[in-house]
Amino acid sequence: EQLEEMFFKLELIQDVCIGQISEEEYDMRGEGLCIVIEPSAKYGDNPNQMAESLRELADSLAAYKRPTHMVINTDPLPKTHSLKTKRFLVRERLKNQVLVKL
Repeated sequence: EQLEEMFFKLELIQDVCIGQISEEEYDMRGEGLCIVIEPSAKYGDNPNQMAESLRELADSLAAYKRPTHMVINTDPLPKTHSLKTKRFLVRERLKNQVLVKL
């Protein structure tokens, strides 16, 4: 949650969820963190701009805290009644998404 709060401060992000991903689940080497983003109205449909903003912020983090992949999700992230992100549903949605390497 601490990492999510850092990325949530970017103007291009409306909501964010970060989770662990592995090579068994996705076509990648090793393990990493995937950041799932619900873009804000300022996004403008430019994934390169979003990736660059994420990289700039990630450079200030320790290597093990840096997201390695990104997914831009235009649908709102699923929430509980107490407005916490339903991470298990976000993880299920990832299986149908194309991961963008950061």
